[in-house]
Amino acid sequence: MNEYDNSQTTVRRNLRRAKILLVEDNPDHQLLIRTILRTLMPEVELLTAATVEEALAQLAACSSLPSPFPRLILLDVYLPSCDDGWTLLRHLKEPTSVFRLIPVTLLSQSDKSADIQTAYQLGANSYIVKPVDLSQWQAYFESLQQYWLHTVTLPLLGQTQRS
Repeated sequence: MNEYDNSQTTVRRNLRRAKILLVEDNPDHQLLIRTILRTLMPEVELLTAATVEEALAQLAACSSLPSPFPRLILLDVYLPSCDDGWTLLRHLKEPTSVFRLIPVTLLSQSDKSADIQTAYQLGANSYIVKPVDLSQWQAYFESLQQYWLHTVTLPLLGQTQRS
C-alpha cells in the first residue's frame, strides 16, 4: 500500500459516521451553518443545541449509544452570555471529561483579545470570528472541512475507547 492509499483510509475514517455538534443560540446563524454544512458535507450528521444544557444532553445521548462522539464541536461563545460558553468549554476540557479529546472550535462575533486568550487558556482548539457575509461563511466552512475532516487524523471516540 502506498502513502496515498493510507491517506484515503484516514479520510474515510474521519468521515465514517462523522458528527459535528453545533452549539449556537442564534437561529439565523444556526440555519445558515446547517445549510452550508449540508451542502459541503452531506455525509456528516449535524447535531444542534442552543444552550449549554442542550449541548450536554446531546453529548450524553452520544455517550449512551454505540456510535462515536462528534468529531468536532462548533461552540458559539456568547450563548447569550459569554459565561455560558466558557462554562461549557471548561466542562468539555476538564482533565477527567470523556469529551476532552473532541476538538472545539469557538465561533464568536467578538474579536477582543481577552476573549481569544481566554478561549485558548480554557482549551479551545481554534477561535473564529464569525464572518459577516455569506461568501466568508462559505469559505470558512470549506477550510473547516478540509482541515478537520480531510487533513488531521482524529481519535475515534466510540463506546470502546471511552474511559
